[in-house]
Formats: sequence, structure tokens, C-alpha cells
Amino acid sequence: MAKYRVFYAAVVTALFAGYLFFPGYFFWLALVSTLILPFFSLLLTWLAIRNSAPQLTCDQPIGRKGSPVDFIFLLSGRSRLPVARITLLLRIQSSLSAEGSTEKICFSVKSMRSFSLVQKCTPLTCGQFSCTVEQIRFWDYLGLFSFTKKVPCSAYTEVLPDMTALDFAARPSSPGESLLLAQKGNFNGESSQVRPYQNGDSLRTVHWKLSAKQEKILVRESFAAQDCGLAIYLDFCGRNMDLDCLLEALGILGSTLSFNHVPYRLQWYSSKDQRVRSEAIWALENLTHALHLLLGEPPCSGHTLMHLPASPVHTLAVLTADSKALSSLSLPATLRTLLLLTINPQSPAQPQSGSPHCHIRHQTITATHIRENLSEALSSLQDQP
Repeated sequence: MAKYRVFYAAVVTALFAGYLFFPGYFFWLALVSTLILPFFSLLLTWLAIRNSAPQLTCDQPIGRKGSPVDFIFLLSGRSRLPVARITLLLRIQSSLSAEGSTEKICFSVKSMRSFSLVQKCTPLTCGQFSCTVEQIRFWDYLGLFSFTKKVPCSAYTEVLPDMTALDFAARPSSPGESLLLAQKGNFNGESSQVRPYQNGDSLRTVHWKLSAKQEKILVRESFAAQDCGLAIYLDFCGRNMDLDCLLEALGILGSTLSFNHVPYRLQWYSSKDQRVRSEAIWALENLTHALHLLLGEPPCSGHTLMHLPASPVHTLAVLTADSKALSSLSLPATLRTLLLLTINPQSPAQPQSGSPHCHIRHQTITATHIRENLSEALSSLQDQP
């Protein structure tokens, strides 16, 4: 607070000049009182903020794009003394981008017993958003000195992509429906996908829509990871907006398969573990869990398509946001049907297949027509052998 310090320095200078030119008890007492007053201000401020415990929480652990999320800053202590002014330094950052925004908030506290401050944030992209208190500065009552505390407290919210399945059932003649129904034959245990409810089954596995039609409780049979005959490979590498579009495509494509009771694997290269991770998905709950793991990782910095694992399952789709990685794509001979979905490629170079048994279909996905592009891409698989 520069203006308070300048004002205090001007007052001390004026009193000192008055004591020099008009020596007397009045100017001496006023000068001594002005010099001692900041120490009392510091003492009262220290008594007010001692044993204070800042906390930061989020009211919505899972948010939606474009909807405001409230980060609540709580400050509690034992003293009833007020604090003249507090400067709070907040940093809001998305996991998809290394850049973040820093906000400086100034406010006063009437009592340290209980105080809360709500900071609104409107996420515009998918990903994990974090709000971190980088610094708390308590100013004394005169605004001359301050106490700084670096208490690292953070709160998180996850913004999931759209997971509304494509409505193939509304168009019985759509080639996409025949694709999804035909893929069911690739899995073992097709007749045990839905079975009657038994004691001990989790309510999360209940198929509510089919149970309402059959008027009895039916549950989804769990599929082991080795029983999944399809795989979606995700290249989590690219720019911020491209990754947001990629996550939207993954949410729609994955929920469409889950809605049609098609189990599959979601595979991506983890920069933390330096390996390819694989999650078996047979319901929306598993897809949400996989997205939770994916959003907790930073985007990769290299061309991760070269880490495409050799797997006996069929790769239904390869989602990539990095157009440069297309030229380095090499496919194992075990793949038979491959749908390559790229997010706004700058130079859509066709990848080279490593086996004559691999069939590649290339489809571009734009941020404004994600659902239309996915519908067209799934429909194009009807011509694949």
C-alpha cells in the first residue's frame, strides 16, 4: 500500500520539521506517538491472524463447460479481532494447458472466527481445473506493513466431455446401427450381457431402461479386460483446443458403444508411467473412471502414435489431435479394421499401413460438427471387410 506509506512518511516529516522549528511538548508528543503507533498496529494484526487456518474447497467436483463453478475460500481462527486488509493471490489452471491465470483479490475481514469468499470460475474447455492459493498477505491497520503466508491449498473440479450417445435407434436404416450390432458378435459371452438381478449385485450395474421395459430388475454382466474385442486408442497430444475437441469425440464415441452394450478397451500412452495404459469399459461408469484417470495426466509432448501396442483385439478407432503424428503411424499386423479420427489436421497426410490386412478410413473431426462427423465416421465402417 504505497499511498499509506507515503502519507505516513509525510506526517512524520511534518511533525519532525515542526519540532525543529517550534520545539515544545506538543510536537514532541505527537512525533513519538506517530513513531510508536505502527508497532501497536503490528501487534494487533499479529494477534488477529495467529492460529488462522485457510482452506479452499469447490462446491462442484464435476462441472460442465460454460457453467460457473464456485471455489470457496475459508479463513478461520480463534481471535475476534478484525483484519484491516487481506490480499489473496489465486492461480486458476487447466490440466490441458501449461498456462494459467493469476488473480489478485483484496478484501477486509471483520472477524477471524469465520470468513468465506466465493470465487467464480467458468471453464470453457474439458479437463481438470485447479484453483491454488499461492500467497496470503495480511496488512496491518495502518497499511504500512504486512505478514505473508505461503500456505499451499488447492481445490479441483473436473469438466467432463459430452457423453450423450449417438441416436442410431432413431434411424433403423442407418449403417451405423448395423455396425454396432454386428460388433457384438465379436465378443465371448454375448448371451450373458444382461441377466436377472441377484443378491450382492451392485446397483451401479442395473440396466434401468431395460428393467423398466421387462418389468424386472436386470443387471449388466461384467466383462473382463481380455474379453473386450474392440479398442479405442487415444493420442493425448496436441494443442489445448484440439485436446478439448478430442475429449468430446471420445465421450460421444465411448458412450455410444456403452449404450449399445459393446464392451471395449480405452488405451492411451501415459507420460507419467511411460507406458500404454488400458482400461476395460462396458458401462458409462467405467468410461467416467477412465476419463478421471486421463484428465489427471498432463498431455504428452511427443508423437505417441508410435507407441501403438500390438494387440489381438480389433482397433475400432485411433483418436489423435496431433496432425504431425499421422506420418509416423505404423500399424501392427494384428489390426484388421481401423478408423483414424483426426482433430482439425493442418496437413492431413495419409498414414502408411504396415500390413496388407489393415484397412484404414480417415475422418476429420471439427469442433463445430463433432456429432455429425462421428456419425459419418461410424457409418463408413459398413464397407469394411
